[in-house]
This record gives sequence, structure tokens and C-alpha cells, in this order.
Amino acid sequence: MNKMHSYEVSNRAIRSTIRNWIVLFTFVIALLIYLYKTDSFTWVALIEFLSYSSVIAFVFATVSWIYDRFLWKVNLLDKIPNLSGTWIGIASNPYFEPLRLELMQIEQYWTGICITIEIYEENKSDPSNWLKSVRMGTEYSTTASLTECDHKYSKFSFSYDHKGKAIGQDSFNGSMELDYERGKVDELSGEYVNSKKVRHFNKVTNSEEIFEAVSGRILFRKISSEVIEIKEFLQKITSKNLLAELRQQLNAQVRGDFMQMENNHELEDEGHTEYDFSKMKGGVRGKYVERYKTGTNGVLLDPDVAQAFPTSDSVNEALRLLIQISQRQKV
Repeated sequence: MNKMHSYEVSNRAIRSTIRNWIVLFTFVIALLIYLYKTDSFTWVALIEFLSYSSVIAFVFATVSWIYDRFLWKVNLLDKIPNLSGTWIGIASNPYFEPLRLELMQIEQYWTGICITIEIYEENKSDPSNWLKSVRMGTEYSTTASLTECDHKYSKFSFSYDHKGKAIGQDSFNGSMELDYERGKVDELSGEYVNSKKVRHFNKVTNSEEIFEAVSGRILFRKISSEVIEIKEFLQKITSKNLLAELRQQLNAQVRGDFMQMENNHELEDEGHTEYDFSKMKGGVRGKYVERYKTGTNGVLLDPDVAQAFPTSDSVNEALRLLIQISQRQKV
């Protein structure tokens, strides 16, 4: 069973202000309760009230609990999005792993969060048969953070421990970097990376490769705003259209990542072995810069002319002589 843990936020200043208001509200409520039980208010009564710590502590705990569980969700000043609920997701990477079905439950309070993900091999049949797929493991969050927060957008990241369930599924740890977008449907999309060791046979090199870490794309969509059990979750889904839609969207992202990597490799390889300028001898950096600044022009000579004037000096002398003859004829 996963445990609730705290999470980092980017709006600490706002949260600090809210805590101060809670303290002030607690003081006012406790004072009203005390005055209700007192016939008259005097300075002696005020001092006695301040020493009445049990009432203040009780009111503070009650107000804090109510805000932590419920009121923060409707506070417009606190822009932390409410991610609580049940999510369906698909994960993959551009190399070798097949698509995975991920069922995520998030329980979020103002001060804490709990994330649990059940992972299955993808089942393309009717959703009622999903639980018949191989259960690969369960992931439990250990840390989390919400940054760049708005009610409709946020950066959501968390680390997790994976407990393997299926044969060959070891335990490992990892993290996810997700973008939250709220619209007609709530989505979490981004990347994951973990410390899972995977053996993969490369058909190109005809050899086995060992990956010390696995990364890829992942996409979630919220199904319910409540944290519900898996069986109840499956009852809410009456068709496999949603899964097909998520699969298509994720495959498009994976193909885009793969094409980007191929382009990057081509740019890195292009010209590196053919043009190694560091090994060239006799080169002087900026040798002709000043000459070009003074207006020197390059001219292409025909082969017979180049044979008669093999150097730039011979060309310049012949042209100067031609200029002098032209000037004398004009006189």
C-alpha cells in the first residue's frame, strides 16, 4: 500500500500567506468560542483565553484539516491543479518495448500526494479482458513536484519505486516528467526514465545489447475525478475506442521522437570524418580577411590566359600596362 508524502510546489509565497490566514482565522474562531462561554470580556479574560491552548489547538487542527482536504480545491489564489482521480495511460519507447497499459490512481491533498500505477501488458481486446493480461508490476511514488502552476496547466514530475510482479520483472526505480493540460479532458503527457536493465537483440549489428536504463513516452487521460478500484474503473469504460485513440496519439509522439533522433545522428555524422580541420597543415586563420575588406575581387581566368599569366603579379603587371597604353591614346 502506498503512503501519502509531501510534494514541492512553485508558489511557496502564496502558500505561506494562506497558512498565515489559517492561523488568524483559527485565533478568531477560538476567541468567538471563548466569548460565547464568557459573560463579559476583560483583559484578564483575554489572558485567560491565550492560556486556553487546548481550544486553539483543536480549532487550528480542524480548520487545517478542512482546508487540506477540500477548501484548497476552490481557492483561486492557489493555482495548484487538482490531479486527484483515476487515469488510464499507455507507455512505450522508440526501440524495443511493446506498448504498456497503465492504470494510475492519484490521491492529492493540499500538503500531500499519493500515486499508484498498476502496469499490464497491452490487451487490444475488450476492456473487460484487460485484467486477464500479464500484470507486470506496481509503481509507488516517493517524491513529487508541481511547477509553473496554473489551474489549467502545470509541470508535474515524480519519482517512483517499481515492484515487479510478472516473471522476469525486477524491481527498480524511475521518474516521470509530465505536462498537465486541462480541457474537455484532462491529460498528462511526457517522458519517463527508469533504471531497468533490458537485453535487446540488435538485428542490424546481429548482437545483443544491454540497456542500463530505459526511457520513452507516456500518455495519461483522466477517467474519473475519484480514486476508484480497478474493477469499478473497468465498468466505467464501455468500449475500447479510448484505448485506440491513446495508442494512436502515443505512436505519433514516438515516431516523432524516432525521426528527431535519426536527424540528429545524420547531423552529427555529416562531414566529421571527411573534414577534420584540426589536422590540416599550413592553414592560417583570417589570412585573407584584410584583403577582402579592401575590396579585392576574385576573377576566373580561361586556361590559355592562365598559362600565359601563371601568377597574380604577372596578371596585375599586364593589366597596369594596358591601362597606361589606354590613357596615352586618349591624350
